[in-house]
Amino acid sequence: MRPLLALVLMLLTACGPGEPYSVLKAQGVNRYVGMAQIKEEVVQGIDRTVTFERATGPACLRGADYRVSTRETGADELMIFLAGGGACWKDRCTAIEEANSGIYPMGVLHNGSETNPFAAWNLLYLPYCDGSLFAGDVDIDDDGDGRTDRYHRGLRNLTAALDVGKATFPTPTKILLAGSSGGGFGTVIAAIAVRITWPEVPLVIMNDSGIGVAKEDDKGFIRRLLEEWNAMSLVPSGREDLLANGHLSEFIKWQLDEDPQLRVGAFSFAEDSVVSEVFLEIDPQQFCEVASRETAAINRAFPDRYRYFIAPGDAHTVLYSETGIGVTGSIFGEESAAARGVNLGGYDSTVVQGQSISQWMRALVAGSDAWVNRPVR
Repeated sequence: MRPLLALVLMLLTACGPGEPYSVLKAQGVNRYVGMAQIKEEVVQGIDRTVTFERATGPACLRGADYRVSTRETGADELMIFLAGGGACWKDRCTAIEEANSGIYPMGVLHNGSETNPFAAWNLLYLPYCDGSLFAGDVDIDDDGDGRTDRYHRGLRNLTAALDVGKATFPTPTKILLAGSSGGGFGTVIAAIAVRITWPEVPLVIMNDSGIGVAKEDDKGFIRRLLEEWNAMSLVPSGREDLLANGHLSEFIKWQLDEDPQLRVGAFSFAEDSVVSEVFLEIDPQQFCEVASRETAAINRAFPDRYRYFIAPGDAHTVLYSETGIGVTGSIFGEESAAARGVNLGGYDSTVVQGQSISQWMRALVAGSDAWVNRPVR
């Protein structure tokens, strides 16, 4: 009986829960790990900025150098922050084209702020300048003159940054992956790479204004973007149905099913003018209806690990400031006048039913009872 028992136990183990994203690893999602080389390093106190050799892969949209920054506070926890800055595809190119040097002292990036809930955490900061939501892997010659016009190196940039993060912070006890705007959309893809980089660490996502809503009346929009950016390898083979409803909702459900250590908090303003009008070119009220519907659907499927906070208004993002501020379009790239004078929310000033985003994020990270859905009223 003992050999039979051993065989049964072996089969049970083999049929148990698999490694998260093993199918994507087989498709080469981690193909650029260890390839990028650093050409320059600048240290200022506890902050360090590294610039990569462009010839080894990482690059910005028009070919400028890519760089990332770290902040070593001595904490056990790590925040990985993906900056925002538009998007670029053949029909619309509105994106930041260069990676800033250093860490802006703004919002959740400001370690001198008494109100920043993550001021004491270690930080890995990723500028955004690839125009492809940290997902692209293609160089495009738009005018056919034999020279590259768009370097969509998002996956290489993300991978290079996580290589630096892993070397600097090898054993965090908890990771918060946060991103705003384009960086919010980027957290969906980055969650895969972060899990592969740190396989055992509890992972929490704060998706700020990039919750995965796209065009309700054009269900092929997301797939066309991924195909243009050569990013379909980030979708499991044979599961193109994950994009079929025109949004990223089913893909996010698949992620939550793949990764039992993943917890996601999704934030959006109900009528976000930047996402709805500038990029998706849809009616803000339609955006509100779809955002409410799709976030609620994910929550029903994973009520303990996905919750949402939908605030009233047409502002955009909450992680860049404690209180609401007005900005010019330059924060999103030099796009049309439609985005000038955009209002950003603040993590302390954005409140629904008596709870601020700051309080909600603390509850998200802690997994406490105060982390509850906050639908728009």
